[in-house]
Amino acid sequence: MKILPKHTRLFISTALVMILYGCIKQDDLSFDKVTTGEWTPEWAIPLIHSGLSIKDLTGMTDTGMFSSSSNHQISLVYKTNIYSVYGYEFFTPVNQSDWHSLQLTQPDSVALYQNDSVSRSLSFIVPLTFPNGEQIDSLTFRRGALRINLTSNIPHDGVLKITIPSATLSGQSFSQNIPISAAAGSAVYTQNIFDMSGYNMRTNYMGMPNQLNVSYTLTFFNSHTASGTLNKNFDITTSFDSITPASLFGFLGQREFIIPSDSLQIGIFNNFQGGGIYFDDPKMTISLTNSFGMPIDAQINTLSAIQAGGTVVPITGPIPSPLIDYPLIFGQSAKNSFVFDNTNSNIQQAINSATKYFVYNITAGTNSPLPTYNFMSDSSIFKADMKIEFPMKGYTTGFTIQDTVNFGIGNIKEISYAAFRLNISNGFPVHAHVQLYFTDNNYNILDSLFLNSQDRIIESAEIDANGKVTTPTVRSADEVFDGVRLQHLFDAKKIFVRGVIDTKDAPNTMVQIFDDYKLDFKLGIRTKLKIKF
Repeated sequence: MKILPKHTRLFISTALVMILYGCIKQDDLSFDKVTTGEWTPEWAIPLIHSGLSIKDLTGMTDTGMFSSSSNHQISLVYKTNIYSVYGYEFFTPVNQSDWHSLQLTQPDSVALYQNDSVSRSLSFIVPLTFPNGEQIDSLTFRRGALRINLTSNIPHDGVLKITIPSATLSGQSFSQNIPISAAAGSAVYTQNIFDMSGYNMRTNYMGMPNQLNVSYTLTFFNSHTASGTLNKNFDITTSFDSITPASLFGFLGQREFIIPSDSLQIGIFNNFQGGGIYFDDPKMTISLTNSFGMPIDAQINTLSAIQAGGTVVPITGPIPSPLIDYPLIFGQSAKNSFVFDNTNSNIQQAINSATKYFVYNITAGTNSPLPTYNFMSDSSIFKADMKIEFPMKGYTTGFTIQDTVNFGIGNIKEISYAAFRLNISNGFPVHAHVQLYFTDNNYNILDSLFLNSQDRIIESAEIDANGKVTTPTVRSADEVFDGVRLQHLFDAKKIFVRGVIDTKDAPNTMVQIFDDYKLDFKLGIRTKLKIKF
């Protein structure tokens, strides 16, 4: 039976204290669960019976997750992506356009009237421009189109053959024949669009990048009209539109990545109020990946821990230089990871001082120092990730947590007496002293759940010399609400929870948490009714 829905579970401060929070939920105390059944003067009803593991007892899925090692030991893991940029985001080419206007010469006109046709062959170098000073030697189109607009004032039919020798698909150069209609009194306009997907196009001409050689052969056929051709234009506009390159080779420019400062929240300390906690072997790992074929000069400018009291602790540790290399072969990646642990950094000190945030700032720029050659694909990536791991081995002494949840059951006049019975079989190595206070909307305390707040509601299981549980412990507790206390329960609008957590034999013994530990939890209620007939 699931008793901890995400939207109502109490937020925990550490995996070791979740045993406490797994037992006292607003929904579990709802009298909706006891107002059905047979109407008799006295009821005895079991409300909840559930066996809870560490994953059931935690509400941490939004900020972290638990992982299990090969020996079933639990670790709490927090992850965040510091920054990432893909090739399709890094290179955003602009559309390219080129225009030429031609006229037939006097010899061309004479040749046309003396023969059936006349042809002219032309070759142009189309200059390409890119937004960040990139100097491209070649590219492969993932998507893109070549748009050719023709405007003719020539009074003869014809055909334009366009060839891009350096743009190839399956070994064949791009070549298209475009028919031209004769102009009769006004110019004739045509538009032709050709799909360039999959074409590889060299854009280095005679050793110069960003240069594209385009050849035209323009042929007109004698229409035997009296109209002349002199001083009449034929205009060609070529445009590359909606370019998405699959790959690029050349020099990709120098620029800075815009990487905002950010932080990773460590949720286990969100409700921390005091006491001590000790993790034996916390770790922080920073990992970088670069599949751009260019140097990326990444620097960590800020790496600090923000503790529960607001103290800022700079993190010291093994920060390499450079942070990340770059691949020399297209399709490969350079990777680097470095770990901060209790042997090479102050990460253990920072974590065990109830760190609530890790704050980081990274800057990165491309092509410093300048190389002679770059490459990338649209799926190339530069990314930096952070991971914080808490293997659940350590201890806690007087670790104090508190939280507040909404509560409300209304005034059920027929109930004159209510007694809760709690039975717990605890397979975790943790003691818990707990008190729940029922308050009004202004947080004025009306009553408490337990008359003796020092009772260990949860008693630690027995452990061996390695801090591993050997035998669960069993505990029962009864609480009666009648008279004024019962009215306080009806008037309550919120529950204020305060707990103090100690691990078994702390601080002399470090305990471990495993994924097969269980908390068997039973809650029942006995009520007396006053029924008016």
